[in-house]
Amino acid sequence: MAWSPLWCPLEMEDKKTGEFSGYIRSIFDEISRITGIKFNYVKYKTTEEALSLILQKKVDIISLYEGNSISAKQNDLYITNPIISLPVQIIKKNTVSNHTKKVGVVHSQKTYNPISGISNYDLVRYSSVQDALDAVKKDEISFLITNTYTAHYYLQNYKYSNLYGITLQENPIDLKVCISNLLPEELTLIFNKALSNIE
Repeated sequence: MAWSPLWCPLEMEDKKTGEFSGYIRSIFDEISRITGIKFNYVKYKTTEEALSLILQKKVDIISLYEGNSISAKQNDLYITNPIISLPVQIIKKNTVSNHTKKVGVVHSQKTYNPISGISNYDLVRYSSVQDALDAVKKDEISFLITNTYTAHYYLQNYKYSNLYGITLQENPIDLKVCISNLLPEELTLIFNKALSNIE
C-alpha cells in the first residue's frame, strides 16, 4: 500500500521508527483486524508517483485517492466509498504587502480542483506544505489551498502565527482507497463493509 507524509497529520512518518503512522494508519490497522488482510506500506511523495507505482504494479493500493470514479476507470483502477471527507481551507497572511495572482498547491494534493474563482490565478506547485506556507509568508503567493486537517496541524506552529485559515463550506474533498485492477473488484466491497464498521 502506498501512503504519503504530505497528508500529515492524517498520514505521518513516525519520528523514531520512520514507519507509517497517523489516523489513516489506525484505520488500516482496524481494516486488517476486521478482514484479516495484511498490508505492507510504501511511502510516496506525489500523486503522480503513487499512480505510477500502482500502474507499474509495484503497489496494489493507494491509501488516499482524490480522483473520482471516472479518473479511476480511465486508469483501470477500483475505488472504495470515501474513507474521509475533508473541507477545503485556504491559508493567507494577516497582512499582505505585495498582492500577487498566484496560488499555492502541494504536489501530492489536488485540492484546488473543486475551488471556483481561481481561474485568474497561476498555480504554483510545492513539494511540501512547509515550502508553500513559507511562500505565503514571503508574499510569493496570495494563498495556499489545502485541507482543514493539514491547515490546523501546521498553523499551530508559532512559525506561522501571522497566517490564518478560511474554511470553504462547499465541495469537500472525498478521499477513497484506490485498488489495482489486478486484485478482485470484490475487494472494494470488502473494504467498504469494513469501513462502515469503523467508528
